Amino acid sequence: MSQSLLYHAFGVREGCEYRSTKYAEGRVEFHLAVKDEAIDCPHCQGREYWRRGKRQ
Repeated sequence: MSQSLLYHAFGVREGCEYRSTKYAEGRVEFHLAVKDEAIDCPHCQGREYWRRGKRQ
């Protein structure tokens, strides 16, 4: 999968890594993972954080 396509068509930002594509019930699902170096604190933009959980 082209990172450029994901960025321009769906707004996926740099720092996400494409994992797979699933076709289910008439929809297309792109599965991505966020690279550790792309994560920062949403409040202070600091790089020291505790990563807990996940979001789909």
